[in-house]
Amino acid sequence: PSALPLLGQPPPGYPAVPRTTPQGIEELQLAVLAHDHVAVVARAAAAGDGGFLVVGRAEASGAVLWGPWQAFSGASKAFGPVLAGLPSGRLVLAYRDARRGGVGYLV
Repeated sequence: PSALPLLGQPPPGYPAVPRTTPQGIEELQLAVLAHDHVAVVARAAAAGDGGFLVVGRAEASGAVLWGPWQAFSGASKAFGPVLAGLPSGRLVLAYRDARRGGVGYLV
């Protein structure tokens, strides 16, 4: 396994990790969860503006091993997704269901 760019095409000859990355990402935020873990939340316009989360582990080599993308907003749209790592190593994320205004959700 290897780390792939979250967005864009990998360089020629870059090893591929089989997984499905949401297409049409419009918003993206990264947070550090622990000394060797990071998480990314994104809104994918191509997926009906749904929200997605991926967690990665940083290796000593500097590579990040990413897990699979997980949908977190169900049938709701996920505008302005943000996340924060807690001292416990857990994470909290928030989003709203409309581009302007809307209902806010805390997960």
